[in-house]
Amino acid sequence: MIEGHVHQVMLEQREGVGYLAVVYVAGLRDECERQRSTKQMPAPIRTRYATPIAGTAAIAQAFNQGDSAWLRADPAGRVARQSLLQYLHEHPVEDGRWALMVDDFRRFASLPLCTP
Repeated sequence: MIEGHVHQVMLEQREGVGYLAVVYVAGLRDECERQRSTKQMPAPIRTRYATPIAGTAAIAQAFNQGDSAWLRADPAGRVARQSLLQYLHEHPVEDGRWALMVDDFRRFASLPLCTP
């Protein structure tokens, strides 16, 4: 079984356009939070998944803050959220990280991510 979680959503610039990138970290979200609260901050194993989903700083911030209400209410946020979920669903099930990311974005959508 793969343990991991969506750690952060970043905005990265490619050819002058902002795109969402998902940072996935090994280990459980609760453990990540515990380490941060006790100031034990070892460098987690991070994997960055660049996406073709256009976004803005406000959209990335809403994902990071767990502001699912804003993402659903804002037209651009709603499109970005739906597009990101569809993009993640389109990846092969052989790599369980994709399914975990979808699960994180659905089940924990109203909880803040582990952004620094």
